[in-house]
Amino acid sequence: MNMRILLTVLLVATVSASETFWFEAQAPAAVAALEAGELIVGSELPQRFPAAILSERNGRRLIVARCELRKSGTFPVSLLAAGKSVPITAEHEFRKERYDLVALIDSSHSMRKHDPDNTRLRALQEFLNLARQSRRIQHVGVVSFRDEPEVIQVPVAPQDCPDVASMVRALRPRGSTDFDLPLAAAARMLDGLETGNRRAILLFSDGRPHRAYREAHESLRETPVFTIGLSAEVDQSLMARIAKKTGG
Repeated sequence: MNMRILLTVLLVATVSASETFWFEAQAPAAVAALEAGELIVGSELPQRFPAAILSERNGRRLIVARCELRKSGTFPVSLLAAGKSVPITAEHEFRKERYDLVALIDSSHSMRKHDPDNTRLRALQEFLNLARQSRRIQHVGVVSFRDEPEVIQVPVAPQDCPDVASMVRALRPRGSTDFDLPLAAAARMLDGLETGNRRAILLFSDGRPHRAYREAHESLRETPVFTIGLSAEVDQSLMARIAKKTGG
């Protein structure tokens, strides 16, 4: 697949939830004893979504639903359960979500063999170009990794991101590949933003860590990892497992 097409697909996948909204509200007494229902959003052209009614530790009952709306906006919301329609709120704002992304770039010694033409650097530059065209990507950070991760660019608005590809190019490939440390570093970068935005990590690598992988992706909090293999010798099962387990 052409690299630009691949990154476009990844970028679209990363922000594909732009019209997906999570609704959460305290359940009225009339439906608090139930376990499920249908959330009705809007009045003129209402949309319906499966909703669960869950218990919290403090004893409250919450209505939770994943809503795929045709557009963002402010709409009345009600719950259809046990044959009755119960108003939840007259106005609820469904806002388009924003995203914070971190790109992890493999700079280990194996990249001399597996990426002699610096495909990962062209991919990084292309990714940044695409990110600058998106109105929903709020921050982009870049981390180079080998034995230890190295922050190349702290998260900034894509428009403020310099030519990081030249910075990464200046780092001579050396050392071994470790996935645990860079994934943890990316998570810390995203945690430090405290924006409330959705998050994602892009992992560019030949996909063969030399150190035993300790499943760092399992500790990521609602952070999909999109994996991009840069070699025919990539460990496809590992890269696919990281992506699948995180929702990437």
